[in-house]
Amino acid sequence: MTKKVLVGTPTTSDKSYALARYLYVLKNLTYDCDVLLIDNSEDPEYSALIEQYGISVLRTPHMDNPYEQLILARNTLRKRAIEGGYDYLLSLESDVIPSLDIVEKLLRHKKDYVTAYMDNYILLPNKIKKMPVIRREFSDTPGRYYDLTEEERQEGDLIEIGRAHLGCTLISTEALKKVEFRHDEWQYDDYLLCDDLRAAGYKLFCDTTIDIFHMCDGGSLHVRARKWRKEQEKS
Repeated sequence: MTKKVLVGTPTTSDKSYALARYLYVLKNLTYDCDVLLIDNSEDPEYSALIEQYGISVLRTPHMDNPYEQLILARNTLRKRAIEGGYDYLLSLESDVIPSLDIVEKLLRHKKDYVTAYMDNYILLPNKIKKMPVIRREFSDTPGRYYDLTEEERQEGDLIEIGRAHLGCTLISTEALKKVEFRHDEWQYDDYLLCDDLRAAGYKLFCDTTIDIFHMCDGGSLHVRARKWRKEQEKS
């Protein structure tokens, strides 16, 4: 039976550098699915630009607190996936460029949570730092995690993990009904989602064979978040 899939993500004009390639993927996915972007840019013109290419867009407020802004957008997408009767939500962030058959590749595993392998990159003075975002739990220390090693990537095409990104991640709506996106001052929302799903009894998996291109901007959200935190400390 064909599964009903919603592809989407929060987005902002900060990601406009990746828009052409990203829209090409959305318009040419080989799986018959729906697409919905949640735009929280300050300027509504970005939504209008995206809609010119036939992509559905909802606007959520731009906020001073970047974490609350992101969580509101993610939960808006979650609600649409559940209420729309979808079987899965593919979180495909707007600077992530996968192959056009990415939906089929992730669906074939028949898991409630499966993600593609991806790294993040942060701009530092005079260098670019690679930031692994696929993590496993220490077997002897529950609640503590380490970065997935290259050797572990060779274990097989599908491996169980503890935490991961939301850059290219397929999640069943049955799982999403049990959890909501959230944040706190210590952990990112993607890791907290993983923690909550595991606490609800779900296993998380990563397909290490899927190659995706991450057009990372060097961490603009994190830069904005640090600035916001400093302003809060002063007030």
